[in-house]
Amino acid sequence: MQGSGPTTLITPSTAEPGLGVWVSGSPMGSSMVLVGGALVIAGVYFVLVRHRRRRLDPRELAFRSMSHKLGLSRAQINTIRKQSVSMGLASPVGIVMSQELMAQVLGD
Repeated sequence: MQGSGPTTLITPSTAEPGLGVWVSGSPMGSSMVLVGGALVIAGVYFVLVRHRRRRLDPRELAFRSMSHKLGLSRAQINTIRKQSVSMGLASPVGIVMSQELMAQVLGD
């Protein structure tokens, strides 16, 4: 079977603005690449943070939440952690849940 002749490809000489065509080297194109890259990096970061947080012990998460809501300082949190280890507790959340025990630990 014989072809009907040569084929000619006709292309426009310039891209019309607003068609969504990305012209290499344009400021808008490069900024879109940067924004897209930043979104991908932010997405990966949040997935990793969530994955890491889910691996933590629920008692540790409860201790962090309660100590934050009680407005404890970093020094007080460290004191409670050290005292819970010396008392043989599995988690410092037990100290935070007891007002008397927390007052005793922070009073020392």
